[in-house]
Amino acid sequence: MRHSHRFLEIFLCRYSYDSLLIISTRREKVATTMKLDPGIATVLAATLAAFVSFVTLLVTIVVSWRAEGRSAHRAILAPYLEKLSEDVYTVIACVLIMCERSELGQDTKEWQDRAKTSGKRIDETRRKVRYYLPGLDSGFRQLSLASDHIATLIPIPGDASDVLLRAYQVLAKRINETIKVSYRSGKPPKLWRQWFVERAAMEVVQLWKDRPNR
Repeated sequence: MRHSHRFLEIFLCRYSYDSLLIISTRREKVATTMKLDPGIATVLAATLAAFVSFVTLLVTIVVSWRAEGRSAHRAILAPYLEKLSEDVYTVIACVLIMCERSELGQDTKEWQDRAKTSGKRIDETRRKVRYYLPGLDSGFRQLSLASDHIATLIPIPGDASDVLLRAYQVLAKRINETIKVSYRSGKPPKLWRQWFVERAAMEVVQLWKDRPNR
């Protein structure tokens, strides 16, 4: 992206230089063709040159401003990314182990506690990045509740816990992809990515609402 900005600046500067050359070499010809006074032609040429220079400056400022905005966005997210990614992975890994151990009749308390601890950290991070990662708030909130939800469902006969687990896996994948793209681009998530995360979160919410009773 930095190279493309530099290329644009060089192109605009070259364009301005070429424009000045054309204006200078053809000034007399324009004055003769249009029967303008040479003084007026000079004023027109200078005005056009000033306009081209202004446009070049304006575009350079805009490009620089956008680059600074992207850098600022990355700088804000950077301190949270490593731990957030680890916590999301931990929650999904632990609830998966809970489901597997439950099928074998083994205790799941340790893994529930680990998932709950990571879920609490996700919720804390959610509050700090919600304005820089719009559209992900509901997804983070649902992941923070995953340990308790899975713990509630695994004793119930049937596949309700497995279905909810798969929904959590989809949600985590979409959140990770969205954060990765947002950081690389230096911009908040695009609306369609926000919608994908929101849809996955709503699927989790609906499955929890429709959960079977004990």
